[in-house]
Amino acid sequence: MSHEPTGDPDQDTAPATGELETILDKGNIPFKSMKDAEAEIKRRKLSASQYAVFPTEGGFEIRKMAPPEPEEEYRWVVFMQRANQNDQEQVELRVNGEAVLVEREKRVPMARRFLVCADNGVHHVFHQEPGQQRKVVGKVTTFPYQDLGPATKKEFDEWRTKGTQKTIHDHEAKQPAVSSMAAQLLGTSAASTL
Repeated sequence: MSHEPTGDPDQDTAPATGELETILDKGNIPFKSMKDAEAEIKRRKLSASQYAVFPTEGGFEIRKMAPPEPEEEYRWVVFMQRANQNDQEQVELRVNGEAVLVEREKRVPMARRFLVCADNGVHHVFHQEPGQQRKVVGKVTTFPYQDLGPATKKEFDEWRTKGTQKTIHDHEAKQPAVSSMAAQLLGTSAASTL
């Protein structure tokens, strides 16, 4: 969306939220030079960290920059032991198609997005007496954990690369089947490919 300046900084307002703010010269045309666009940024007292000059067809325009993404927080945590036989042996968390499989009772670095997933994984506890409807008496966190303090992205990435015993075992178990299928497709024996 183009935003034509009126010349009065008090009347030049930003577009509605969600729209890309582009500032052009008078007459809704690009600035003739980068110097003119930079002068307009100064005249309007716009923040140099929020606005920048970009080349466009026929000249230059001023664009409001998207705010930087905040860095994700990482924490050292320990997921608690199973509370009963119905609990999963390992903690499996998924966020937007990305998954982690975590051993219980081991100190691990964890990204905040997976901890939010664990925090929101709850199930209801019901109580029912004869002759009455059952009532929700509380919520229980499916994967409770203890927060042990700050971690780093590097520690989290190293932990994920190393994997857990289960993820390593699952990966190794799939490798011979993949090699065998590839050998069949290529017309060779699996033994010669390993």
